[in-house]
Amino acid sequence: MKKRILFVVMALVLVVSMFAGCSAAKYKDGVYFARDEVGENWTSFVVLTVEKGKITDAYWGGTNIVPKGDKRVLSESGDYGMVAFGGAQSEFHEQAKAVEDWLIKNQDPAKFESLLSDAEGHTTALTTDGGASVSIKVADFFTLAAKALASEPVPAGQYGETRVVTAKGEPSDKGWQDLAEFIVVNGTIVVANYDSLYTKEYVAEGDGANGQYFVVDGDKATAQSKDQIKEGYGMIAAGSTLEWYQQAELLEQYVVDNQAMFTVNADGYADGVAGVSVHAIGFYSLFNQAFGK
Repeated sequence: MKKRILFVVMALVLVVSMFAGCSAAKYKDGVYFARDEVGENWTSFVVLTVEKGKITDAYWGGTNIVPKGDKRVLSESGDYGMVAFGGAQSEFHEQAKAVEDWLIKNQDPAKFESLLSDAEGHTTALTTDGGASVSIKVADFFTLAAKALASEPVPAGQYGETRVVTAKGEPSDKGWQDLAEFIVVNGTIVVANYDSLYTKEYVAEGDGANGQYFVVDGDKATAQSKDQIKEGYGMIAAGSTLEWYQQAELLEQYVVDNQAMFTVNADGYADGVAGVSVHAIGFYSLFNQAFGK
C-alpha cells in the first residue's frame, strides 16, 4: 500500500514539474525586434532577448527621421534632455529602465494593460530607481514588446552587437550633408536610413533664397532634410520618375534585404538597384564608414 501511495505521489510530482516547465518556457529562444510606424520625429523600437523560454533582457530605444543616434543613448549621455527641456522628473533612459524591468519580472506585456491610467498610455504604477514617477507613454513599449514576441527571432548576422550606428558625411558645395543610420539587432541590419540634411544659413529673399528647405516659425528657421521635404525637393518635376526620398527607400531596402551594400560604378551610381537614378556614392561611403568596410 505504501509503495502504491509513493508511486502516486511521485507521478503527481512529475506531472506538476512538467506543467511548471511548460509554463516557465513561454517563448522561443532568440532576439526579437519591433519598431513603430515611422513618425515625423522620433520612432520607438524594442529589442527583447529570450533565453530558456523567458525574457532576460529588454531594450527600449528610438531613432529620429533625420539620423542623429539612439534616443536611449542620447539620454544616457545627457543630450536628450527630458528634464532640462521637457520638465520631466527623470530622463528617458531612467524611465525606460523601469518599464523594461517590469516586463522582465512579469514576462507578459499584455498584463500591463490593467495598469494603464489613461487612453494615451500613461501609468501611475511605475517609478524609476531614483523614486521619480514614470511620465512617458509606456503603452508604446508594451505594444511593441507584444509585436516583437509575435514575430520570428532576428537571425544572427555579421554586424556585431545590437546598437544604432550613425554616420555623417561632409556638406557639399550646395549645402547638403549625407547622413546614414542603421539599427543592428543580433548582428543583423534590421533598419537602414539614408538622408541628406540642408546645412546652409536661411536666406529669405534674393538670388540666394532657400526658404523651400526650411520650416519657418516666427524668427526661427529650421533646416529640413530631403526625407522631410519629400515632394518639395522636386525631382519628379525635374523629370525623374521617383522623388529623392523614394529612391533612398529603394537603396535602404536593398541593404536590409541583402545584408550588404550595393556596388557603385565610376560615376557614383548604384549597380543593380532598379528605379534609382540618384548618385548613391554618399550612402555607399557612409555604410563603409559605419561598419569599417
